[in-house]
Formats: sequence, C-alpha cells, structure tokens
Amino acid sequence: MRKVKVLLIALYSDKMLKNLEEIGICYIAAFLRNKGYDVMLSGVYENEIDYKKICEFAPDIIGTPVYSQSKDLVYRFINRVKEECSEAAICVGGFLPTYYGVEMMEENPLIDYAIRGEGESVFLELISAIEKNEGFENVKGLNYRKNNKIIVNEKQDLIEDYEALPFPSRDLLVENKLKIAQISSSRGCSGRCSFCCCPNFWQTNGKHKWRGRKVKRIVDEIENIKQNYGIDYFSLIENSFEDPGSNFRKVWDTAEEIVSRNLQIYYYLCFRTEFHKKATDELLDLLKKSGLCSVYLGIESFNENDLKVYKKIATVEDNIKAIELFRSAQINITIGFINFNPYSSFEGLRENIDLLEKYGFASHFPQIRRVRVFRGTSLYTMLENDGLLRESRYDDDYRYSYRDSRIEPLANFLDEEFVKVGSMLGTLVSIADYYSNDYLVTLTCYKRRFENERSDKALELVIDNELKVKELLAGLNTRSSGCFRRLLDFAENGWDQTQAQGIVREYLDDNYAKKMCIDLGRKKAELYLKLTKLDSKYKGYLI
Repeated sequence: MRKVKVLLIALYSDKMLKNLEEIGICYIAAFLRNKGYDVMLSGVYENEIDYKKICEFAPDIIGTPVYSQSKDLVYRFINRVKEECSEAAICVGGFLPTYYGVEMMEENPLIDYAIRGEGESVFLELISAIEKNEGFENVKGLNYRKNNKIIVNEKQDLIEDYEALPFPSRDLLVENKLKIAQISSSRGCSGRCSFCCCPNFWQTNGKHKWRGRKVKRIVDEIENIKQNYGIDYFSLIENSFEDPGSNFRKVWDTAEEIVSRNLQIYYYLCFRTEFHKKATDELLDLLKKSGLCSVYLGIESFNENDLKVYKKIATVEDNIKAIELFRSAQINITIGFINFNPYSSFEGLRENIDLLEKYGFASHFPQIRRVRVFRGTSLYTMLENDGLLRESRYDDDYRYSYRDSRIEPLANFLDEEFVKVGSMLGTLVSIADYYSNDYLVTLTCYKRRFENERSDKALELVIDNELKVKELLAGLNTRSSGCFRRLLDFAENGWDQTQAQGIVREYLDDNYAKKMCIDLGRKKAELYLKLTKLDSKYKGYLI
C-alpha cells in the first residue's frame, strides 16, 4: 500500500511576518516523517508560492493552518492549488478551524477536512484512513464531508506522552534563512484569561490540561539546533514559562542546564507579572547568565476593572512591579495589551494611557487595540449573557457592542485610521511596533552577546544606537499619548469624525509619520553598516 504524500504549508499574509517558524506544522511534519511519511514542509508569502514545485511533488493531501489574518489568502491558495493539483485533498487546522471549522467548510466547498485542536494524532489517523480507503467516523477531532453533509466528530484525546514527540522539523529555518528558532516546552496554560483560546484548544473530555517537557529534553533541543543550524537566538513560546507551579523550579532548572552546558545562547520567553513576588536577585542573575535577554508580559490593562473582565490573576500593582523588576535587571520587556473591550470606561482608558506613557509603551500604539472575541472563550459567553454580541460574520472578532455607546465610535475610528494598510499612519504603527518591540529585543541580544565576547567596540556601537532609537521612540510615545487623550475627551463629549481626524493630524500628520519611519530605519541601517565595517564576522550575528 502506497503511503500518502503530504504537503504542509504555512501561508503568510501581508499582516504577518515569516521571521519565525510555524511551529505547529513543524511538529506535525516531524511526527509524520517519524512514521515513514513523505512530507514537504514550506512557509511562504503569497507571491512566493511555487505551484509548479507543489504539483511536481504531487501531494495527496495539503494541510495548512488558518488565522483571521490569513483566511482570505488561504482561500485564494486553495482555489488555485485545486486547479493545478486537482487530486490533492485540502485540510485546514489551527485556532480558526478549531472554533469555526464548520463555517469555513460551508464557506469554501474545496476544504475537505478541518482538524480541531492538537494536530499530530488527528492528521496521522486521517491519512491512515485515506490509505486504507476507510471511513472517518473514528477519527476524533476531525470535521469531514459525507453525503453532502459536514460531519463533526467528537474531540480527540490529547497526546498523553507529549515528551515522546520528536523534535519539530526545521525546514523553515533553512528555507527562510531564519535567525531565530522557536522552542515549545509545554502545551496549555494554568491561567484562565477570559479572552484566551488556549483552554478550549488544549483540552479533552471538557478539561483543559497543561503538559510540559523535561528540562533536559528542552535544552537538548536547543543544543541540537545550535550545533546543526548555527542558531544562537531562541524564542520560547509558552503562554507562561513558570508553569506549572509557583516555585519556579522549571525556570531555575532550565537556566542552570543552559549554563552547565556553556551554550552561549540568547533567548526570550513569557512570564506572568506575578513572577515579581518570588523572583530573587539570584534567579534574575542566573537567567541573565543563561542568556535571557527579553521577556513578554501579558499585562493587558493598567486598570483593575478591565483586569477583572479579562479574569487576570495579576493586579495593576503586579504589572507595575514586574515592569520595574525586569527593567532594574536590564532585561528588555515587551507587553501584551488590550485597551478596548465591551465594558471599557473613560476612566479606565485614561488610567491605561497614563501608565502606557509613563513606561514608554505608547510608542507602539497598544492604546488602539481592541479585544478579539472567539467562540468557546468565557468572554464570548459573558457577552452573550449580557446581550453585547452582535449578529455578524463568524470570523468578525469584534462583533460586540459597548456598554458605554460613546466609546464605540472612538474604538472604530482608531482601527480605521491607525490600522489602514498602505496609509502613512498605518505604516508608522507597523514600523513603530517593530522598533519598540522586535528591534529593542534584538539590541538587547547584541549587547549581551558582545559583553560575553568582550567586544567592547561593537558593544559601544549597539549601546549608542539603542539610546538614539529610544530617544526617537520617546518623542513618539509623548505624541501618541497626547493624541489619545484628546480623542478620549472628544469622544466623551460628542463625536465628530472630521474633527477627530483633525486631532490626529495635529499630533501625527503624514510628514511627521514619514520622517519617523525614515529616521528609525536609518538608525538600524547605520548600526548594521558600522558593525560589518568593524568586523565582517558580525554579518552572521545580525537578525
């Protein structure tokens, strides 16, 4: 019996970046290859799709993850690839098909299957059933078509021995010449944030279950990547790295294992802000010694009412103390933040912008972000019960009303003005987000690396560049905060679209936005030029 040939492809829209791996399909690829299957793995933008290569490979089934940002692109790909390779079956997976697989299959009749939740076992059982020409009734976690109907099977059991999964395939590191590798050391989360898809995605028998890997196995994978792919930069992508407990044993042990192997890596990971309560100077020093350069904190809000809506464990005080803790340790911080939700108040929005400005985060415009609502989350149920959900498309993540109706035109206006693809202001938001987050993370990695290598001249160049970039961002932080406060006052007392646009132009006109984008770009280019002139070896370091 001929084994099924599989194409797994990540499709990146213009709203997505491909500087990181699509770790889900990388795991599935490794799992299927380990079972003897021929798997082609790829990650591309739309204009890079090589249909000729796909047809030459002649896949029997094509699997692709789908996100809200990529759905339209995925549909265009499906329509085209079915014209080119009509025999290939189409399977979608990921968060969107998990929650809306039936709607997607109704919307696009070319989709043959949708996988809900964890993908490895479901995909294996699916292709095994295809090979044997059997039915799909027993493939848990699968949506499929039968007699012109969409059948939804019961949820699958999670893989109990998560540790036994092979390391994910690293084709995308090579294909896209990536400088950062992703490491997944667990699945699930012990938190219960109301907006988060995670509890419903990683669950079985109605229960959400956290599963983790042994520290030695995690560091084995890091060492394997460093040795075989020459990668020194790593992103550990857990929802919260201190899970499953509050004694931080996993954090201690991981850092100690990295140090004991003298790996010389540079990495970033996620923490809850309650971390500050038990984090000691000794632990922070160990983390820095092991290569921790930056942390992601899911702050979400700087007012207590919103934190209750989001069912966050942390308080505003925890958020502030965590920021100050990591900054005092010279560990870079990026944040998750959700400014608008259906229960937002003007008082809460003012509290948010005051602390966003104080800590310099308004430079990347988190104040324009609205909560996204997915079916299956507790926030979705809350909105249903309170009559705040509106009739709309299934994939409209913002299909809700606001308790204070004055806030809605402001939230919609900010989305229209600041997220507009192709506009100068939209470009500024995108550029500012990169330099406020990714670029500052990168500079922190460079600083730590040059300190370790005692490359004093290179270190001096990076520190000087960081100061100049932060100075530019500080000016933007002040302007964007001032603009938001003016719009808040305006929205509270009566809305007029034209006048609101005038306020935005007063603070962030096209000339200012263009100059800011150019100035930030020049700083990066100047640093790269100076480093490579200093020593050509630095070309290999640059992200």
